[in-house]
Amino acid sequence: MIKTQRNELSAELRERHQIGADWKFGRRFNVRWSEVDSFSHANHTSHFGWIEETRNLYLADAGYPLRDKSVPGPIVREVGCIYERSLLLEDDVLVTARTEWLGRTSFRMNYAVWSEGLIANAFAICIWMLSSDASKRPIPQDLRSYMQALDGAIERSNPQP
Repeated sequence: MIKTQRNELSAELRERHQIGADWKFGRRFNVRWSEVDSFSHANHTSHFGWIEETRNLYLADAGYPLRDKSVPGPIVREVGCIYERSLLLEDDVLVTARTEWLGRTSFRMNYAVWSEGLIANAFAICIWMLSSDASKRPIPQDLRSYMQALDGAIERSNPQP
């Protein structure tokens, strides 16, 4: 598979947003008008869109672009976010992603939203599925290897789900 570089995490962005070395993948965003609510800050749902896009780009960097429902991919089973600070219109945002653990068909990714410091921490537990028939599939070995090499993802013998 052809891999396209989508990781925007640089030394300059690490310094500006105060991001630790344990984050290896990141994607930049800018708070848009459509993401601002009546309180003049980014609506909490915006974070989930950025997280989803970052996850999809992370997988594309690993050689798994999500383009065809006849090919297995991640289905979100559970997601959560803890907000520390708010964001305003046109704020520069960087979302980092890393895989924490891998099961046979599931994995957990952690995310952080940054803008000159931490804005939010989030996670998603995903199931690797073929969406055309809703069947769970084993996570491909080369994807597992990518997640382990990049993030130090651990194997779980009996993960939930």
